[in-house]
Amino acid sequence: MKVHHDPRMVCERCRPYVTMGTFDGVHLGHRSIIGRMVREAHEAGTVAVVVVFDPHPRQVLEPWGARNIRLLSTLSEKEHLLRQAGVDHFVVMPFTPLIARLDYARFVQEYLFEPLQMQRYYAGHDHGFGRDREGGFEALLRLGEDLGFGVFRIGATLEGGLAVSSSRIRRALEDGDVHSAAQMLGYPYALSGEVIYGNRIGHTMGYPTANIAPSSPDKLIPAMGVYAVWATVDAERFPGMLNIGIRPTIDLNAVTIEVNLFGFDRDIYGHDITVEFIGRIREERKFSGLTELRAQLARDRDSALAILGE
Repeated sequence: MKVHHDPRMVCERCRPYVTMGTFDGVHLGHRSIIGRMVREAHEAGTVAVVVVFDPHPRQVLEPWGARNIRLLSTLSEKEHLLRQAGVDHFVVMPFTPLIARLDYARFVQEYLFEPLQMQRYYAGHDHGFGRDREGGFEALLRLGEDLGFGVFRIGATLEGGLAVSSSRIRRALEDGDVHSAAQMLGYPYALSGEVIYGNRIGHTMGYPTANIAPSSPDKLIPAMGVYAVWATVDAERFPGMLNIGIRPTIDLNAVTIEVNLFGFDRDIYGHDITVEFIGRIREERKFSGLTELRAQLARDRDSALAILGE
């Protein structure tokens, strides 16, 4: 897959099939659109192009609330997921106030049709283009007839009787329901970052932890609590349990993310780590002291191993 920041660089006269959006999480709904587009593009002897806005439009349209926008995937994670989906070209299009003010017809013509010369556009069931999302499916269909490209709408992907969406997945993660989130994503939700120094209290209790500083400030962090996870560090994968919270038993207030890797005893400070959330074990709570906490950690470890099938 080739990555571009200018749609004019994709290809000359290849007449690609195209879809566009924020694709936060590249979840099952997104992949139903992308999968069909890739398959039909390759059958027709052309290429499949995904155009993604960056930054997220809400970060531009609602800058006062940007700190409250939590994303399911970073740009590099999107690139990895789209590569796995068989996409040929990934175009990162800067979302600016100028683009936000354009009506849908002008945007499609100037930013998609003319630079890409697309012959097909694939839209999701709730797709909307341009200022105030005025370019709905019917409007886009008429524009395609005028300019000379086909428009295809892909129905919603359902989970639990409702359409899979990035907002549903965010709500599930904010509730700590990482299992439901994984069902809608099609893969376990993951968080990456650098291992940083902590206070080493876990080490003194026999449960040494790696404290994680997330690599992106915009990445959504699931609800506070204890989780069963798989962790990848230095290209090796380990089972573990992870706590997100303020560790009330030892009177700390700052939210931390710390993971105890089972069967692991190496110095990895400064290393990158990725954790995949498999299941939630319990909420964070305050214990009477370190003795009660240590006993609970032993039970948490057994629960994590059962969830992970180890």
